[in-house]
Amino acid sequence: MRHTIRPQAARDLERLFRGRTTRRNRSRREGLEARARRRNRLYAVLGAAAGAGFALAAGLFFLLVHDLLTRGDFFPARRIEVFGAERLSADEILATAGVRSGMNLLGLNLSAARRRLIAHPWIREAELRREIPSGLQIRVSEHRAIARVALGPGFLLNAEGEIFKEAERGDPAGLPEIEGLSVDELRLADRSAAAPFSLRRRLLSSAPEEPRARGRSLAAVTAFLAQAAAAGEVLPAEAIRRIRVDRQLGLTVLLHEGGRAIDFGWDGYDRKLERLAEIQRFFRAHPEMVPFQRLDFTDPQRVLVGLETPAPSGRPQPPPGG
Repeated sequence: MRHTIRPQAARDLERLFRGRTTRRNRSRREGLEARARRRNRLYAVLGAAAGAGFALAAGLFFLLVHDLLTRGDFFPARRIEVFGAERLSADEILATAGVRSGMNLLGLNLSAARRRLIAHPWIREAELRREIPSGLQIRVSEHRAIARVALGPGFLLNAEGEIFKEAERGDPAGLPEIEGLSVDELRLADRSAAAPFSLRRRLLSSAPEEPRARGRSLAAVTAFLAQAAAAGEVLPAEAIRRIRVDRQLGLTVLLHEGGRAIDFGWDGYDRKLERLAEIQRFFRAHPEMVPFQRLDFTDPQRVLVGLETPAPSGRPQPPPGG
């Protein structure tokens, strides 16, 4: 068996050429990969540029369409309906909201119009709704004034027991005036969209040095007025001139008629108003009877009746115990 032994020079030459071929292949592969990376980066840049261009074109297109729809003569407000307005007229509502007949419905900012409405001192809540192609509905809920709080210039109290505006000329006449409430127990109506800070400052500046009523006073006033309203003609609001709040004695109601006074105390106003109705029926049944000057309901077990002058002998006397 013959063995061929390569010379050392041949082996070195073969090893040299084998290494060069490997390095040539590696360099070619790296070059291809680099070109692929550059090509991918170029495609990415071109794609991003194309996307940005498309987005810009779409934005400009929609901007032009929006401008055309909101500023053109499309969708005019021809049918505007206002619901819930009692004190304010429909024209006042529209002027406050910044709405006019024929305006473009899509150009109306409903949120801004609502903020303008609830900034009005008499409007408690507001809602606006488009009815494409030509309708607009405006629904408002107004504050209902039940009394005037005698602090400083005076403030109006709503049925929820909230101060909602400062008393002004032109406000409802004949509201009962509340005396004895302190600023620290009054609360403002939620007018966060209308920045009620000026009203709060005016209210705080009216605070007496020594608050005269605390705790349940405001709740008692609103409860009494609600019960009196439910009782109807027994004690209507227009018959009440003033309600005095006393920390110990409760509520005293002063009437327009004859300067009469009724002490209602605390709580149980529904039952006390029923007793008042009974006393009224008694006096109507006896017109010759001297009218009462004061009634005292503070004791739930009995009613004290004070007459204008001592009743002459022989005239009917008030019912014992009411």
